[in-house]
Amino acid sequence: MLLFKYRDLSVDVNDSLARLQQILRAQAFWAANADSLNDPQEFFWDVDYFPSSNTITYLAVALSRHRGWESEEAQKIATHAVRQERVEVFAAPIVDALQHRFREEIGLVCFGRSPDNPTLWERYAASGYGVCVQLEVPDNLMSKQLHDVKYVDDKTLHVDNFLQASGELGAGPLYEMALLTKPSAWADEEEIRFVSKKHSVPIRLRNSRVTKLVIGDKLPLEVRSKLERLVADLPYALPLAQREA
Repeated sequence: MLLFKYRDLSVDVNDSLARLQQILRAQAFWAANADSLNDPQEFFWDVDYFPSSNTITYLAVALSRHRGWESEEAQKIATHAVRQERVEVFAAPIVDALQHRFREEIGLVCFGRSPDNPTLWERYAASGYGVCVQLEVPDNLMSKQLHDVKYVDDKTLHVDNFLQASGELGAGPLYEMALLTKPSAWADEEEIRFVSKKHSVPIRLRNSRVTKLVIGDKLPLEVRSKLERLVADLPYALPLAQREA
């Protein structure tokens, strides 16, 4: 399977080329934190606080964990919160803490599916003043290390999903919605992503290798020459290809 990582070389060319050289030499990609991503709604969501038949149980576990309350006391407060329609009062701080933890800890490496996606060239490679790195990865990494991003019109999760994750009763639905879902306005990117437990670290996918570098059609001759010298100095042969305008 082939994945593609787009790189902008239009700002501070020498520094951008140096960073690209690091990527190509290590064949590893930077796990970005939420604040550095293009989507300002990354790791933000709407919450449905209307209680289900399980909300008391989940809220009691979460309150015991976050507030340090004894199980019996937490159960009473959770029951009161549901009966008095005050779930949001007690659950919102837990949701906010979980959201903050995601933004502080989680890192993402985002890939495209093709080397000729015009949206990705525009957003991440300065409309052709950049490059696209082709990465070959084993097919069996899908759904293990790599995940398809889903695009939805409404990023709303039920409070139970957050309480489950916070109480360590299982974070599956929250993981999928919060980390692997984006608004439908981003669907043209057709993104595949790797989710890291840390951000601001290089990530190399298991048994992967960089197999081609596609050069943007707006790259000046001088920059292209520097790029060619950079590639020639790599410890492995890397074919170059030209993006068609």
